[in-house]
Amino acid sequence: MGNEPKTVSLTVRLRAYISERTSQEKAFFVIYLAVLAVILFIRLRLLATPFERDEGEYAYIGQTLLHGGSLFKDALTMKLPGTSMMYALWMLLFGESVEAIHLGLLLTNFISAFLILWLVRKWEGSNTQGITASIIFLMLTLSQSALGFAAHATHFVILYCLVALLILERALKKQSPLLYFTAGFFFGLSLFMKQQGAMFLLLPIIFIIKEKRAAKTTMMKAIVEIVLLLVGAILPFGVLSIYLSALGTFDKFYFWIFQYSTAYGGRVDPIIGSLIFLNSLGVLIERTPLFWILSLSGVIYAFSLWKTTYAQRSLLFLLAGLLVISPGFYFREHYFMAVLPALAMTGSLLIDYMQKKFSTEGWGRFGSACIISLLLILSFVVESPYYFGYSPEKVVEKTYGKMNVFTTSKMIGEYIKANTSPSDKIQVLGSEPQIYFFSNRRSASGHIYMYGLMENQEYAREMQQELARDIINEKPKYIIFSLEKSSWMLSPDSDMWLWEWYKKYNAENYDVKCLGVFDKDTLTQYIWGDKILTNNASLAVIISKRKD
Repeated sequence: MGNEPKTVSLTVRLRAYISERTSQEKAFFVIYLAVLAVILFIRLRLLATPFERDEGEYAYIGQTLLHGGSLFKDALTMKLPGTSMMYALWMLLFGESVEAIHLGLLLTNFISAFLILWLVRKWEGSNTQGITASIIFLMLTLSQSALGFAAHATHFVILYCLVALLILERALKKQSPLLYFTAGFFFGLSLFMKQQGAMFLLLPIIFIIKEKRAAKTTMMKAIVEIVLLLVGAILPFGVLSIYLSALGTFDKFYFWIFQYSTAYGGRVDPIIGSLIFLNSLGVLIERTPLFWILSLSGVIYAFSLWKTTYAQRSLLFLLAGLLVISPGFYFREHYFMAVLPALAMTGSLLIDYMQKKFSTEGWGRFGSACIISLLLILSFVVESPYYFGYSPEKVVEKTYGKMNVFTTSKMIGEYIKANTSPSDKIQVLGSEPQIYFFSNRRSASGHIYMYGLMENQEYAREMQQELARDIINEKPKYIIFSLEKSSWMLSPDSDMWLWEWYKKYNAENYDVKCLGVFDKDTLTQYIWGDKILTNNASLAVIISKRKD
């Protein structure tokens, strides 16, 4: 009985809130619920989409962490471990499977969408602008062109950046040192997911300085707040450094994060990089044209509203996102995830502008709702094979082509698992770390990617020889050699020492048990037993077992 008044009060408040909403807001809310339901269905349908190699890397590292592994020992990588830790979290909650990781992606994507809606309101946007931005974000991040089916690091960079921006707004309002520190900590977690997330730290610095200038406050106060924020931002990195020092792997961490990543980041000429940018942008627009055109047009319109808080902060957010995707000038499609929240916001500005051109009475008040509904329907129709037709395996084939081993990596992993004991080690020569995950077997060497070994950089031969020594010392029970082109990224300048070493070492110490072959009409096929002696097909994978 004592709880009854609270229940009634909550009901009354809810009814009052709904009654205060305009017809337009109610229409947008219904559209939002429908979009959430459809996207939920699509993401659930694609939960089993096979891992590609980036996902395989994060999953393998996350798996080793759950089973007592050590960072920068079991796997050597130039990526900070934040995303792998997120993978470990999803596996801890939902199990060690592809579906578990993609369920985590689903939750991450939806939480980010709700945070965008909230952030729009904090930036003085309307309810309908918040819903529109959230819808556009969901559509752009789901698209096949942005590899939205894969749990890439940028999804988690966005998540923590949005949380940080919301806390920052509270800090600016309350002038709380603790909130500035907390906002910095979440910006630090964004960086922890991927180094490039550090570029988002420019946003709070700009916002704090602008706020102090508007309030005509001494810049010393701004400096103190920025210092508090930066201290919070470096905290995750500092804790990691102390932890790795205790593990004895800090030297490996320093080499891969600072020395090698610097060599990697400087490989693409800026002119070539600009062409890569335009090409990647073209791919994104071609496959999801309506919402990309809407958002890019919104960027232009936003400049005319520069004096408004929402437009100004959306454009600054976009600029920071562009800086996030720019280091190294690689501009891979999934990198563009970092600019999608800001683009969604500018797109909502254009929808709001269109509404102002309609009558506010009669059916005209639903003009913008009709526009967003039409864009949604057309987009779902245009990409209907991906959204509603392709199997998870077909999605990977249509995205990466038939000549890859992503769709068969699980089969290889299960074979290795069935023919080894948990203490046995294996080695994949190729950039297919997902095989380690599916087999649940440790790598003989920390080198789980071959790209760095084949690049024209000063550490290449040293890294190849380190890998060879690890194999000789650890004697992996199986070696899986991938000949798929994107697994090595060979160039005319690649040092082929490792390939020559492998041919001799494998022939002396291993028996070939299986050949994977490419077929122009089908996915990778596998040949076992005596048939491998008479096979002349184009090789994709060689699976060898140690003789002794």
